Amino acid sequence: MRQLCLLLMVIAAAAAILPAQSHNPILRPPGFEPRFPYSPGVIAGDLVFIAGQGSRDPKTGRHPETFEAQVRQAIENMRAVLQAGNMDLGNLASCHVYLDDLGNYGRMNAVYGEMMKAGSPVRTTIAVPALPDESHVEITCVAARDAGLKKPVYRDNKPPAKPGLFPPGMRVGNWVFTSGAGSRNPATGQHPEGFPAQAKQVMESLGEVLKAAGIGFSDVAWANVYLDDAANIAAADEIYNGYFPGRKPGRTVSIVKTIPGDSHVEITLLAASPAARFRAVPPGVGAMVDGTLLLSAQSAPGGSIEEQVRNTLEKHKASLAAMKMDMGDVVKAHVYLKDLADFPRMNAVYRTFFAKDPPARTTVQVKQPGSSPNALVEISLVAFK
Repeated sequence: MRQLCLLLMVIAAAAAILPAQSHNPILRPPGFEPRFPYSPGVIAGDLVFIAGQGSRDPKTGRHPETFEAQVRQAIENMRAVLQAGNMDLGNLASCHVYLDDLGNYGRMNAVYGEMMKAGSPVRTTIAVPALPDESHVEITCVAARDAGLKKPVYRDNKPPAKPGLFPPGMRVGNWVFTSGAGSRNPATGQHPEGFPAQAKQVMESLGEVLKAAGIGFSDVAWANVYLDDAANIAAADEIYNGYFPGRKPGRTVSIVKTIPGDSHVEITLLAASPAARFRAVPPGVGAMVDGTLLLSAQSAPGGSIEEQVRNTLEKHKASLAAMKMDMGDVVKAHVYLKDLADFPRMNAVYRTFFAKDPPARTTVQVKQPGSSPNALVEISLVAFK
């Protein structure tokens, strides 16, 4: 009996240090083998989390020559992942488009509008200093497994006479996604004077979308906050926190290269309807809605990128354990690097936390990951159980 107990202890200890294997279904198109440690797509209940898709053609291993063709290829790569789960672009609910040059915004829109005609998802577009794998565009999305669950949300519940490229909001079952809101006043077309007033305008615009969906800021589970100047972090926090006097949603704050529309701040939200159930989480961890845990972006001390990645993921691992989850429950990761030259070294450590089926992942370079100027990396996670 004593030997059996010792054997069980050894097995348990070994399991604790082995990388986790995904507990959720993976979408992997035929011949679509990621060159880095992530899965193309992961199913999590009613939602599908899709890894950031760049412009490399998986059949040829090359990028198309023109920027327009690169955008088209990135969307076709997205389509291939969806089709692996018997879905298509019409299932997309929310997308983030990352460009390394905002000068290509109009050219991206032309191709995007042509290909996303059916049930266009909400969208946020940001310019960042650099993207992995020599891409100039990267698109990451969340899809609805059942396209019939999608219901666009419009301010004042009035669809525009001429629909734009994307709606302000999208309901998918108990979830409500918003498009990124900049600081331009929809009524006047002008930006308010001064950054605090601009940040307030962003939140007011988002509030209108939430109201149209029949919810409010108390229902928000997640926020992506994009700023183009780290000097505005404190002012942005002061305005932002005023809209969340009680429970704080999970979030990430990134200092990016450029924001469309001459804005200096853009925010996108994910909220849950009153029918969903928020569960208590430790302070600063994020938010948990039913079986979905949204872990706020974290960084951690360390003298090297390897140490910071390891320490950050260990923090997340502890947060998962506190909610009776593990790394195998992670369905999506978002990695923000200060220097894309650290991409290979980040991957070397990152892959040790996951087995053969890691979560979907998006990686971008930002001017500053989070609020700490010493951070080389910041990572947010979504888990589902």
